[in-house]
Amino acid sequence: MALAMGIGEEGCPPEEKQFSEFAESLPFSAMADYIAGHEPMSDLHRFVDHGDWWSQVHRMRRWPEGLLVAGDALCRFNPIYAQGLTVGALHARALATTLGRGGGARDYHRCAARAGMTPWLMASSSDLMWDGGKGAGLPARLSHWHLGRVITRMSEDADLFRRFALVQHMLSGPATLSTPRVLWRLARRPGSPVQRQR
Repeated sequence: MALAMGIGEEGCPPEEKQFSEFAESLPFSAMADYIAGHEPMSDLHRFVDHGDWWSQVHRMRRWPEGLLVAGDALCRFNPIYAQGLTVGALHARALATTLGRGGGARDYHRCAARAGMTPWLMASSSDLMWDGGKGAGLPARLSHWHLGRVITRMSEDADLFRRFALVQHMLSGPATLSTPRVLWRLARRPGSPVQRQR
């Protein structure tokens, strides 16, 4: 699968030829080389709205006891982060946990909200900054600055890329990218040598 992302005027084009040109315009050749070496198996699909949306059912004082909300109906994410299915699975686990202890809809929705909080904060704060940062508070700005440094550096640092992948795929928490060792590496000036790690 080849996935490209653009911001503002640099949005990913919808046509195959333009998509290839977009890949060739990137500052690294790996994606363009990959596309050139493969035949497309389907049409291109373009998504232009980040789609973040969270129905905070757990905050409602009154809710029908027999009605439960899960998956995208409860919390929807920008598909670029590929977190929606994982959060849906976490909702299913929250339901199993709630039913296992004899809880009801209110208990389930609270448990589901806790399960989705971290990925929601990660996705929504990033999208807030990609949209220009209007209304973004200091935590969101710092998070976006940190993420930008990680993305810039991980192409030359295998350990940083591994950590980013673990967080992105929700196999580890965001603190994985904020250890003292990682922060020290991110504080180095761009272009300074960073030790590659296996």
